[in-house]
Amino acid sequence: MKKGFAELILLLAVSFTANTQKLSLNDVRSVELRSADAIRRGTDVKGYYFFYVNDKISKNTNEYVLQVTDNSLNRIKDLTYTGTTDLVLQGSSFNGKDIMFQHYLPESFRYEFHVYGADGNKKFMYDREFSSKERMSMRASTSGLTEEFWSTQSYPVPDKGFLVTRKTWVGKALTFIVDFFSSQEKKEWSYTGIWGNGYITPEYLGIINNTALFGVLKISGYNDKTPESSIIGIDLATGRQVFEKTTYTSFNKFYPGGSSLLPDGKMMVFGQYFDQADNIIRDKSAGIGLWIIDEKGDRLQEKYISWNDELGKYLTVKDKGKIDEVGYMFLHDIVQIADGSYYIIGEGYEEAKGDIKDMILVGMDKHFSITSAKTFPKGNKHMKTGALALSTHFSRARQAKALDVYDYKYVQVGADKTSFTVYYSSDDDKTANFINYADGKITTDKISLKTDATNTFVLPAQEGQVLLADYYKKEKRLDLHIEKVH
Repeated sequence: MKKGFAELILLLAVSFTANTQKLSLNDVRSVELRSADAIRRGTDVKGYYFFYVNDKISKNTNEYVLQVTDNSLNRIKDLTYTGTTDLVLQGSSFNGKDIMFQHYLPESFRYEFHVYGADGNKKFMYDREFSSKERMSMRASTSGLTEEFWSTQSYPVPDKGFLVTRKTWVGKALTFIVDFFSSQEKKEWSYTGIWGNGYITPEYLGIINNTALFGVLKISGYNDKTPESSIIGIDLATGRQVFEKTTYTSFNKFYPGGSSLLPDGKMMVFGQYFDQADNIIRDKSAGIGLWIIDEKGDRLQEKYISWNDELGKYLTVKDKGKIDEVGYMFLHDIVQIADGSYYIIGEGYEEAKGDIKDMILVGMDKHFSITSAKTFPKGNKHMKTGALALSTHFSRARQAKALDVYDYKYVQVGADKTSFTVYYSSDDDKTANFINYADGKITTDKISLKTDATNTFVLPAQEGQVLLADYYKKEKRLDLHIEKVH
């Protein structure tokens, strides 16, 4: 082990750049994209982790290495341990003081959450096992989506711990659980969404003060004519729900699909809005909805942007929300820059064929009036997942996000918020593409990923840079190098 976790946490907590920009890891017998990622605080990259099989001990046991580096690929920590051959590292979360690594063990139907502190030791280990009904559902699945469908998502609670969301059954209802794992003491709680016998899906929005906010969709069944959408708040200290407020107004229906925390402690929630008479899971939306809310879920400001009227001034919109040669727009993210204006990052998709199409960047002023809209051609990619073809227009778009079908990967914002970089793939992940905003101008760049490596994948770096990872299976080597994108 090269350095202690005390130095690791210090390096992760501040912006740090050293000369090292390349690193080769040897004796890497097996590595997957999901077992390597950036350690981030917001969009700022603080470091990286790489989890791989180092040696095969026996038929059912491997030796694993968890390599942690800073954001310039300087090696900080090597953790070596043995585990069953089915062990998967699904992700990490950094809360400013501690790091949690999330392991999945499919053969024993269990998750493990390992929290490491600044003293170099493991502070706590939390675990969760699938219920008998969840196990039966996984065994019965024929869609090939089992692992993705039942996977967990983790989110940092600054300086306090971590939130983890996962699906579960309550009676006949397919709902969700929110777990909190403290990094300060061995303490945990669980919140379970309860509602009839239908389906409840959450959308994590973020934390305001001591309240975690989630968008919640409730559907009684495939033919539900009155699905419900709301925002709930969960007290981080107790795990109790403190409010639930509908996202339907007196004149339209808003469905929150994502959020962005604002500098003043408020939250912008973005998504699509529907006409009052429409069914949000079966009908096409009327446009983009933007809410600014507080920790109680009360909307302080709202704006509704019509596909046909406002966006139609900049792009050719034919049908309700259908953009010419692009299809319908899925909203990925929204970025606020230093002058108070915003950029919405979207991606086109076709309803019938299920093709993923071009990228879209929509500019707005600080009053949410559209000032620009531009498409970035990248070619079509077909949704190969058969289950998506059986769903409605609305749920197909949401499932595509959950299963990582879209080409959009991430947005990286500069520290002074005067610049940002959007990364997306194309050519069946053979090209890394970048949309760059700086000095009021938008430029593009791309990097070819066609190499003689067995696998190549891309991770975010500091703004204006990207990390490329080339894995050579025959040589058992993982080559890492950071490149500038503009």
